[in-house]
Amino acid sequence: MCAMTEAASRKVSALERPGLPEEAMQDAYVVRFDAHQRVQHILMIGSFLVLALTGLPQKFPALEVCQWLMDAMGGIQTVRFIHRIAAGVMIFDGIYHISYVAYTVLVLRRTGPLRMIPSLKDVRDAVQMTQYFLGLSVQKPKFGRFSYLEKFDYWAVFWGMAIMGGSGLILLFPTAVTRVLPGQLVIAALRAHSDEALLAVTWIFVVHLFYAHLTPRIFPFNPAIFTGRIPAPRYQEEHPLEYEELLAAGLIAVPQPMAASRPGPRPAVALVRSEGEVGLPLSDEDADPPSDSEEGSRSEGDGSSAASAGATAGSADGAHSEESCPESPAADARQAEPRQKRRGEAA
Repeated sequence: MCAMTEAASRKVSALERPGLPEEAMQDAYVVRFDAHQRVQHILMIGSFLVLALTGLPQKFPALEVCQWLMDAMGGIQTVRFIHRIAAGVMIFDGIYHISYVAYTVLVLRRTGPLRMIPSLKDVRDAVQMTQYFLGLSVQKPKFGRFSYLEKFDYWAVFWGMAIMGGSGLILLFPTAVTRVLPGQLVIAALRAHSDEALLAVTWIFVVHLFYAHLTPRIFPFNPAIFTGRIPAPRYQEEHPLEYEELLAAGLIAVPQPMAASRPGPRPAVALVRSEGEVGLPLSDEDADPPSDSEEGSRSEGDGSSAASAGATAGSADGAHSEESCPESPAADARQAEPRQKRRGEAA
């Protein structure tokens, strides 16, 4: 069979098998974070850095570097003003996140955010990972959408925001608070606010920053929280259980256009899963995943189109297809006839 008819026969449905070939894995990605989650994380990063930069000098005012920072920012009053503005942004971000989760679960009926709730599997995964680090186990635990470390990181931030925000409001309005609550609460709030801030800065810069950006597999920077995308090979390695779920659901697609049929780079294969929402845009033109009925009719239509394309190619090019295929016996016979005639004339 010649190359033309082979290319026509290969134009089948993009959902022909629930897996990605090796050449397509380079272009495949998983959409892990939607636009709301990325905005929330950007607000968290910005407010946290400003709070750390303006809060630590107030905690350690005797240090020369802290005195220099406060003078560089315009004095203690300016530092406090900037600190309170950043605190307001972080509180707004926390309310934004809670509203987003509530709307997603209660209104949209998506259970994706509920996967962040810890379970017994997280305890078993933590024990198995510890055994793996100590050489007592040869296999790492397999994670779903969120690992036990990601859950701990999330709830640590959530708990820290509650403590920092609550104690900060007490320190901001001490007179109003002491009208209804004991005055010792202000002193306790000052100690909790100060120590929790130091703990948060240490955790973010030592643990979170390392696991999110500085591990060897993603060094020196992990753009996933800003782009929302994770390469499919990395997602398969880090979250194999959810990746297997996507495979079982048939949500892995092969790029439909062939490199020989359309010039230019191969289109990226998007494997979309965002907080319970699953979709599969195969290209810029395909925005929504096909339903079961549409997928069946499309497969039949693609099969008949491929068959008709093969038949048309065979009938239209019948005069020269045998000559273009080196393995065609008829073409070999036609090419041998002139040679035999020339040999007879020479004899």
